[in-house]
Amino acid sequence: MSDSAASPARASAGAEGRPAGPPAERPCGTCPYRKDVLSGLWAREEYDKLRGYDRPTFAQPVTLWLCHQHDRDSPRRRVCAGWAGCHDGTTLLAVRVALATGLLCPANARAVESYTSPVPLFASGSQAADHGLADLDTPSLEAVQAIAAFDRRRPAPTVRGEATTTPTPEMVQPIANLNRQPAALAQSEPAGDTPRADKPGIPPSKPDPAGS
Repeated sequence: MSDSAASPARASAGAEGRPAGPPAERPCGTCPYRKDVLSGLWAREEYDKLRGYDRPTFAQPVTLWLCHQHDRDSPRRRVCAGWAGCHDGTTLLAVRVALATGLLCPANARAVESYTSPVPLFASGSQAADHGLADLDTPSLEAVQAIAAFDRRRPAPTVRGEATTTPTPEMVQPIANLNRQPAALAQSEPAGDTPRADKPGIPPSKPDPAGS
C-alpha cells in the first residue's frame, strides 16, 4: 500500500462485514507509538505512514489503523491502541470513514475517540516514525529477536492488520533471513555491538494500487 490514503471502499474491503474491535486496554509491546518500543522493528514504509495521521483532518489517510497483532480478516482484529492514544480520535478522518462504511460501529468509534493509554506514547506519528527509523539500518539484537519472534507467531508477514494472503518471496526472505540470525548473533556478537541486517524491519505490505 502507498503512504497516501486508500479509497473508502478499500478501507472496508475484505472485512466480511465484521466491524473492527475497540482499542486494547494497552498498546502491545511492539506498537510503534510506545515510547519504550525498540527502534527498527518495522519497514521504513510503515514508519513513514504514521506521519500522515498528523495532518489536518481533510488531508489524512482514510485507512483505519489496525493492530498488527491480528490479521485484517481475523474476528479479533481491532483498532491500534497506540494510534488511538497518540491522536485525537475526534479529528481522525479514518474513524469517520470507518463509521460511515461500517468498519467501525458507533460504540467502537466512541471508544477510539475517548481512549487514553496507560503507557507513555509519542506525541505524534512523526515522533514515533523518527524513533522507529533511528536504528533501522543497525537494529539491536533485541530488535532482531523481536522481529523473528513476531514472524513465528504469524502465518504470513502482515502489516497493521491488513493481511497478505499470498506473500511474495521478496516479502518473506528478509524475515526468513532474520529468523536464522538471532541464535548465531547471540554467540558471535561482542557485548555492546549491534547486529546489522541487509533488509531490516518487518516487511511492508504490498503497494495498494487503489491508493492515491
